[in-house]
Amino acid sequence: MQAVVLARVSTKEQEEGHSLSAQLNRLYDYCNRRGLDIIQEFTIVESSTRGERPEFQKLIAFIKKQPHKVALVCDKVDRLQRSFREVPILENLRKSDKLVLHFISENQILDSNANNSQIMAYQIFVMMAENYTNCISDNVKRSFEKKLKDGTILAAAPVGYLNATIGGVKTVIIDPERGYKVRQLFQQYASDVISIRDMVEYAKSIGLKYKNGNYLSRSQIHNILHNPFYYGYMRVKGKLYPHIYEPLITKDLFNRCNKISIKRHGQTQAKAKKKFLLSGIVRCAHCGNLFSPYLSKGKYPFLQPPTNKPCVHHNISVRLVMDILYDIFKSLHLGDELPDVIRLINDKKRMELLNRDKILLELNEMELKITDKKNRLLDLYLSRGIEEDEYKRITAELDNELTTISSRRLNLDNSISTFYDNLARIVKIADSCYFLIKSSRFSQKRQIIKLLTSNCLVDEKNVVITIKKPFAQILETKGCLSWLGQLDSNQ
Repeated sequence: MQAVVLARVSTKEQEEGHSLSAQLNRLYDYCNRRGLDIIQEFTIVESSTRGERPEFQKLIAFIKKQPHKVALVCDKVDRLQRSFREVPILENLRKSDKLVLHFISENQILDSNANNSQIMAYQIFVMMAENYTNCISDNVKRSFEKKLKDGTILAAAPVGYLNATIGGVKTVIIDPERGYKVRQLFQQYASDVISIRDMVEYAKSIGLKYKNGNYLSRSQIHNILHNPFYYGYMRVKGKLYPHIYEPLITKDLFNRCNKISIKRHGQTQAKAKKKFLLSGIVRCAHCGNLFSPYLSKGKYPFLQPPTNKPCVHHNISVRLVMDILYDIFKSLHLGDELPDVIRLINDKKRMELLNRDKILLELNEMELKITDKKNRLLDLYLSRGIEEDEYKRITAELDNELTTISSRRLNLDNSISTFYDNLARIVKIADSCYFLIKSSRFSQKRQIIKLLTSNCLVDEKNVVITIKKPFAQILETKGCLSWLGQLDSNQ
């Protein structure tokens, strides 16, 4: 069979020195052993979770052009994908007998005849890869939260300040050329004798320019006058956090400017509108535009397509959409199956941990034996019982074996406990989501809907709701407790 090999690192992994060549060596060796004829090699440096993945798209296009079935050989599942969004593309090719997936490290081969346990195992590996990227995202969020707590800036400094590095520490200082001019801007507006329009000319008269060297526009001046950073606070997602940098103005001066702005232009923030549960969630299946909520006869919530854009749909009742959602969430309730499913997950977790520990023990024993061989070989060399060339040759072979052992040890999955704990948590969430959404407050209902659904589309008179994975898999496998137990067999 002809084969395509894929080696991938993300840009960050490349910066950290991860090697594409090491992946390729393993892939070529695997293809040689399997008798696979390599017709194309793809080495990709791109994220598997961001953007359109142009190199991945080139890979798929190449496979589709081939007249015969092709084997796609990757080192691990996470080298090919770290999310479920590529699954439909790969599954269509696999089911049509156009593609056979080979994952070396997971010992997985999926062709058009792959059974349910093989598919579920593959999906679990994808889930683990996605969990890894989610953990990274959580780490970034924690980093942002720490920065906010410490009062350090998350973005570029505003006009009047400069990003600087002092003593190896990144900080923000007042711009010696523009800082006092920004202060003059606040003082002039606080005099209540000049409009925002005239402030543009005033900024030009004092030589205050934006970072790109252009003079300030009306909107830029408006943003400066409403930015709390200048008196000591950062605004992030509508919330204020005190920062550690030197204020440029007093809070009293900022408040005076704000009062003048409100007096002239009214309250800058729009009045709170009535909240709708499905606001920003339901879209047209054809044009992709959001449906807008409104109250029919002042009390019945409905959804309507955009009035300023052509759309074939009519208004639809919110109650109809919610009834469909409730039915789906109710179907996720496992009932009496829940304890058995949790037990199966825990059994699988225990089996995986035992298997990992067994392999680790074997690797440690192999390492000790090789180290002992090297010590005995050294004694033999020192006693002149072996020639130097022979000593170096055997030592190099033993060092290669130690490197292989070290690589195998690094490849052992250390996130097994976290993965199966998360899987159990997902199952429990799915089981209880119907009762939670029926009894929760407004904001919690919206969170549950967003957590479990990826798309809610209106297609003429039908409402099509897509449940996120892995919740969708729970719906598919409900009533078949063997879905996880089948993974106990050799994969």
